[in-house]
Amino acid sequence: MLETANWIQKYFNQSPDAIFLFKNDDLLVSNEPAQRLVTMLNLDVNYLLQIGKNAWSQLENDDCASCLIKKRLKGAAVPITFHSNATHPFHFSMVYRPLDDKENVFALTLENREQQQRLSQVEEQRILNQYVNEAHEKERQKISQDLHDSVAQGIYAAIMGIQRLATVQNQRNTEQFQSMSAAIEKQLQTTLKEIKELALDIRPSVLDNFGLIPAIKALAKRYCALSS
Repeated sequence: MLETANWIQKYFNQSPDAIFLFKNDDLLVSNEPAQRLVTMLNLDVNYLLQIGKNAWSQLENDDCASCLIKKRLKGAAVPITFHSNATHPFHFSMVYRPLDDKENVFALTLENREQQQRLSQVEEQRILNQYVNEAHEKERQKISQDLHDSVAQGIYAAIMGIQRLATVQNQRNTEQFQSMSAAIEKQLQTTLKEIKELALDIRPSVLDNFGLIPAIKALAKRYCALSS
């Protein structure tokens, strides 16, 4: 049990948010971030207490029908800004949370809004990177599938044709030789066209030479020609 209490105390002090616990308007305990904040900004804890109690009182007394969800909240949040000798103000979200109504115990938590925004930006960037990586992986799979289904099979067909062509040449069948030569050439031309189209899909030269807008127009024109 003592070890558990030590863990709780450690978590309490290592929290990135400033936490104040009150009973009957008297400060019971505050964690290390709260103590540093009071010292750095010369905070009046009683002033914070009154702001939090007023916000909670307004939330409790708000009986409008559209505020039913708000009345289920476990605390009242208030944006608050502190000014100091620093070059910029400090922006926080102060949350008033009742912990024990009978004993009149409650908590005030100051959450750094700038830190929250940075964390949100980091999370948004992580999601964006994940999306980009998934898009790259899907594109690689598509390219691999296209290489297997079109280019590789076209080259394999041409190889088989050349092997048959050698047999026909040994039989001195000129007409069949010419017919098979034409078929192989057509197959290689088709494969070459597919390679060029694949290269165009991966990185169109118009993008490097003329920029994004002409590249988009060229792509649209190309798809219109394919669909017509």
